Amino acid sequence: MANAQDTIDQPFDERMLRDSAEHCEKLAQTFWAARGFRLLALRQLSEGDRASARQDFEHAVNLYDAAGSMLGGPSALEKLARMDIEEQRFDDARAHLDRGLARLKAFPYGGFQVRNLESRLSGLRGTLENKGREAPDKERSGGSEQG
Repeated sequence: MANAQDTIDQPFDERMLRDSAEHCEKLAQTFWAARGFRLLALRQLSEGDRASARQDFEHAVNLYDAAGSMLGGPSALEKLARMDIEEQRFDDARAHLDRGLARLKAFPYGGFQVRNLESRLSGLRGTLENKGREAPDKERSGGSEQG
């Protein structure tokens, strides 16, 4: 599994990767299981199967959390947020980024990699501040157009 990311755009046996990830999960090797599901999600995303990719990214987040990974879960949540943005699902993107940022706060001494990912997620979150939030309609808010 460790070398599969280098060949994500080349033919490989996805069934074997899924079987390996599921086997790791059964053996409580949650970090390696998470890596497998993340790789599957990346492959599915590259092939346009966004629904399956989303499902496997979410599963990877849960497995990374179970493994106590500092970066795995927040990194997968960043991928989900970027998918959400592409699909103009801005509330979902904000929720994914907020989840990632909350996880990173659990590692105050995580060093450069944690702070770097935190900065990336915060920056992306900032770009979404007003996206998808429509200004209230004057009629619905009780305002009038008379002056």
